[in-house]
Amino acid sequence: TGKVEPGLALGYMQAAGSSIRYLDYEPVSIPETAARAVRDVLDKNGVALRELDGLIYAGLFRENLEPSTAAFTALELGAPRLKTVDVTTACSGMAHAVEVAAGWLAANPSLTNIALVSVETPFRVIDWNINSEEELVTKGSGLTIGAAASALIVTRKRPRAGIRLREFVSYDDASYAPLCKVPIGGVFSSDSNRLAKPTIHSLLKVKRAGVAQNTWVLPHQPSIHVSRIARILETDVERVIITHPHYGNTIASAWVSAYHHLFETRLASPPAPGDCHRLNAGARLAPHP
Repeated sequence: TGKVEPGLALGYMQAAGSSIRYLDYEPVSIPETAARAVRDVLDKNGVALRELDGLIYAGLFRENLEPSTAAFTALELGAPRLKTVDVTTACSGMAHAVEVAAGWLAANPSLTNIALVSVETPFRVIDWNINSEEELVTKGSGLTIGAAASALIVTRKRPRAGIRLREFVSYDDASYAPLCKVPIGGVFSSDSNRLAKPTIHSLLKVKRAGVAQNTWVLPHQPSIHVSRIARILETDVERVIITHPHYGNTIASAWVSAYHHLFETRLASPPAPGDCHRLNAGARLAPHP
């Protein structure tokens, strides 16, 4: 990967705290990149490819509307008989993929290991030509987006290292859908100012549900401004994982990158039983006892 130089967008980048982003300049397809990420997570967790039962692709970007990117990824892995599906819910894709995988495991006792993968290659839809303050409102957030690939395994077995999904609650409001979009054949646009409202509403719902003192918060848009999340949840700002300075906003991969960052930089050992981890989508995860 190569770093993206901010250029004329430096002021906006600095305001968002997004000092580094990455792009994938290799001529590699999305399924090839997804397969690399899946192989890596299988290797790190000591799971053989033959032990994998299903694969969910949860990235925003795809090269085909049909067949699914998950199916092409399974072919790249050499595992064409995997149960596959795409979950396309933009920034919450990987979070909702966890929910779908948990549903698969609950519904079918014969399934044990489900791989989740996201590949974000956003630069094909970013409009770098910003000529007015009005355009900055809708195009500016695109300047903070970075490329990334991430993968997880959801399993019913005790993993080598990992966390336990205790519950998953998501809050949806389709009335805000037009505020952030990537039309087919078009460019990315987002009204970040107006999108702050539903984010605050969802955080208040999380707060009413109860937030433990040992909660880690992993926002999907991890800029320096999300420190306000700590104030809303009345938790220590140090427990809000901010990764914008390291990767930018990596869309569906963002909270997975935040988890990696958490374990790499904050936790010398696996989290203790009782620690909670909340995602913006509303999932609560806890480590195995």
